[in-house]
Amino acid sequence: MFKSEWYADAPKLKALFTPAAGHDWVAEDPSGRVRTYYGTFHGRIMRESLLSLMLHFNRQIGRSLADQQVRVWGRTGYSGCAALFSQRVLIIGFGSLGRSMAELLKAFGAGITAVKRDTGGFEGHPHANRVVSFDRMEEELPHADHVALVLPGGAATDGIFTERHLNAMKPGACLFNLGRGNCCREEDLVIALRNGPSACAGLDVFAEEPLPPASPLWICPTY
Repeated sequence: MFKSEWYADAPKLKALFTPAAGHDWVAEDPSGRVRTYYGTFHGRIMRESLLSLMLHFNRQIGRSLADQQVRVWGRTGYSGCAALFSQRVLIIGFGSLGRSMAELLKAFGAGITAVKRDTGGFEGHPHANRVVSFDRMEEELPHADHVALVLPGGAATDGIFTERHLNAMKPGACLFNLGRGNCCREEDLVIALRNGPSACAGLDVFAEEPLPPASPLWICPTY
């Protein structure tokens, strides 16, 4: 992390460039002298990660690989496979990453609802069926087959997705976190995965990284 006190040691520094998309990796210059430029290419990378996770669970790839290992011809057991074009996706966090994800998923025919703190100017967005504010997030959760967290780190998002939100999710829905690991309590997620309503979780980030060996997320059957 680039610390705020380092700016005083670099009086000739005029600009700081970082490939990171999240603003929590670089502290802002207290004097305002140095401008920071953040990476903008992550959206196209992260949206492919999200799509691959969704297809993994929709098409039951994990089960298929397990069947292959034991030479089981389980063709009749895959009638529960789902197609993205018949599903609804709730994207929580509609910054550049969330918008890029919506663009790709919309092309697959998925219905997109986005959650954004400030919805001004986003009415009629071309890649979302609807854009709603955070105070309406809970009422949207029971209708979503996939819930994607694409939130920045920091105090404003710490624990923002609570046990109450997990319990409000549609039974069998999948949760994905490709933002920051602080926004959802992992203890609550483990309970939701073991007891419902969540059927699966695709996690790109964790509260502590590397994920501790003792974390129950390692052995959650649908992780």
